[in-house]
Amino acid sequence: MAPFTLRGLRDDLASVLPKVQRRAQTAVLVTGRGVAGLVPPRSPAWVAGAAAERIYRTAPDPAWDSVLRAARIDGVIDDPWAQRPQPNPNRTSREWFTTVAFF
Repeated sequence: MAPFTLRGLRDDLASVLPKVQRRAQTAVLVTGRGVAGLVPPRSPAWVAGAAAERIYRTAPDPAWDSVLRAARIDGVIDDPWAQRPQPNPNRTSREWFTTVAFF
């Protein structure tokens, strides 16, 4: 499929997307330069029933238990939300946001 300018894609998106769904690919141009590619997804967003059954019947990794145990402190998995600072009613919302935003 021929490349589209950004304006052309915006004006004709309803006819371009069905073509992309049918495995066509195109480029998006801005001032004559390619800035993006419009391609169909590489794999489906779902898993067939037989593949899902195989995944669920597979035994978990035996090393996972040791990884999980290493993450525990005193035999309990730490709750990251438990140590979060509590809001101070005397603070403004901006002050509160800067306290917790980059926690």
